Amino acid sequence: MSRSPARLRVGLNALLLSLSDDHRAAGIHRYIVALLDALGRRGDVAVTAFTADARARRVLPPAVDIALAPAWTRRRSLRIAYEQFALPLALRRRHVDVFHSAAYAMPALGAPPAVVTVHDLSFVRVPETFPRRQARYLTAVTRHAVRHAHALIAVSDFTRRELVDALGADPNRVHVVPNGVDAAFAPSRPADIAAFRRRTGLPERYVLAVGTMQPRKNYGVLLAAYARVRGSEGGTPGASTDGSDTPPALVIAGAPGWGDSDVAAIADRLGIRAHVILPGFVAAADLPLLYAAAEVFVFPSRYEGFGLPALEAMACGTPVVVSDASSLPEVVGAAGLTVGPDDVDGWAAALRALLDDPARRASLSALGRAQAALFTWDRTAELTVEVYRAVRGQAYRTRPSPPIRLSCAAGEAASDTSDIKPPSLFLSCRTGEGPTEPVQGSVRVRASAPDRRRTVRP
Repeated sequence: MSRSPARLRVGLNALLLSLSDDHRAAGIHRYIVALLDALGRRGDVAVTAFTADARARRVLPPAVDIALAPAWTRRRSLRIAYEQFALPLALRRRHVDVFHSAAYAMPALGAPPAVVTVHDLSFVRVPETFPRRQARYLTAVTRHAVRHAHALIAVSDFTRRELVDALGADPNRVHVVPNGVDAAFAPSRPADIAAFRRRTGLPERYVLAVGTMQPRKNYGVLLAAYARVRGSEGGTPGASTDGSDTPPALVIAGAPGWGDSDVAAIADRLGIRAHVILPGFVAAADLPLLYAAAEVFVFPSRYEGFGLPALEAMACGTPVVVSDASSLPEVVGAAGLTVGPDDVDGWAAALRALLDDPARRASLSALGRAQAALFTWDRTAELTVEVYRAVRGQAYRTRPSPPIRLSCAAGEAASDTSDIKPPSLFLSCRTGEGPTEPVQGSVRVRASAPDRRRTVRP
């Protein structure tokens, strides 16, 4: 009688999991929660999630073991120090077979066989859209993962090619594991949509864009195209309910991001501010109805590693228009329209084509739902476990390259790190103040004692 294979013991870095009702509950947080939920419903893996948010117990399956990290790891700089020095010890104590970093960074010393998920390389390809120090830090830790992780997970084939082309990753160690779409994203009943509109004050008709307000989201081109669609028309935004000539309103939902262009100011200059609605960050619970109530979803981003908002909109039955750049054509397939990210006329024409043609919207809606159905988190979990099994039993990483230094000091400015090469890390944290952004270099923590410095070499 054959024995079933032993359950894999997996330690997953979930320190970016956040159940706060703000922008921290978007992006990578949603990947972590959805993946843990799907893994927790499988019988072949035993997962321990390392998180500083005790509320995770309320949203994750009982089968997922929660290992609470110190609350101070919610500060970015201290989280990085914990990941590098305390997490490897915690993983050893729990005798995990595989370590999974859900986002870019892995310990440089003493980790079990490591799998690292890379969501995109925007900080390499468009570094001007990031704070300089953050771009340098992300580049450093990703280069380290490329060199030393036992396997890399890319969320799209586009991201896999980026890892190989931009960072020289071994293509044999890069596995494409697409994201999924949650079952909550589905067409909504008309009564629920009407109640949502009344509760939020959104108009009867609107074109929707969702994403953090940052330069690579390309909202300037979208606004220019929308202004051309409107022409010189006035009227109440989205007032028409019968397909009349009055274009719908434009809703751009997203939290402010670094370097975000002032969408409101651009809309003012274009004379369309009265027709542009900026609700800010929208909680995950409201996203399905926000998508479903929209007449068209637009995603003009210049660079995405996957493009989950487009997939969610399609799952809700909303026709989509996306940029033809990066991963978006791969995710949308033939189920949406694609336009060049700088083609203002093309965006205006695509909007007019869909807004003026209910039959075409209905056709794209059906195609979009079928395309979105191909992406499930259960499938993501299945492919992820295949990667775990591929690296199980491989050797621990026992020596970092180059060595990481931890020094504690107070009352001194952060030193220049231009001569320090990745994948070393830099961490600067002032006692009693907010942490500075992490950058490339050595790991440095400032202590409260004014005259004490300690260097620890692993």
